[in-house]
Amino acid sequence: ISKLAPSVAHEIRNPLSTLAIQRQIVENLIASIPSSEDHAEKISKSLKVLDSELERVTKLIDRFFNIARTGSQEPTYEDLNSILHEVSELVRQYCYENATELELKFEKNIPFIYVNRDQFILVLLNIIINAIESMPDRGKLLIRSDTQNRKGLVYIHDTGTGLTDAQKDQIFKTKFTTKTNGSGVSLSEARQIIQNMNGNIHCESELDIGTTFIIELPTVSKF
Repeated sequence: ISKLAPSVAHEIRNPLSTLAIQRQIVENLIASIPSSEDHAEKISKSLKVLDSELERVTKLIDRFFNIARTGSQEPTYEDLNSILHEVSELVRQYCYENATELELKFEKNIPFIYVNRDQFILVLLNIIINAIESMPDRGKLLIRSDTQNRKGLVYIHDTGTGLTDAQKDQIFKTKFTTKTNGSGVSLSEARQIIQNMNGNIHCESELDIGTTFIIELPTVSKF
């Protein structure tokens, strides 16, 4: 969260700037009252923009900071693509700041999954941030969804430095890390979180080619 905070702050400033501009437009229009029908229409459009942007900021703030309260949320039926879209919006600016191309490929009509939404988002964010930081000299990040054998699948692929066979064998072990500034516990915890949701996570990687994390979660019906 601390790594994404500057990026999220940037995303918040953009709609706030729009709000300020639209507010000035509304103020100027109101000053001309009694207004013509054309002025009234312009006021209405500006107010709709204000409402839309304010709602966008509120949702972004709520989602970003509520994910810290992972222990309090019960599992719910969720749309996998909706979660992935939300996560992609949280990391989009971070990708831009790190010269990372972001590509999204979402399979349509994936059945619901039953997960602790915020814990799942934390797992995705952890893997995605690691992927971005594995590509110091530009790169491409692909987030893809699919469904197969009654499972919802998430693929997170980077074109980074990749892992050796020895590193792949150790990557989900507690305390293991390839970084100089991390504890290495996150992927171990991530696997446990996914397993608690009756899912699984594994990694495919080739040195100097890139890495793909695959998350599998059982799909369910709400009925």
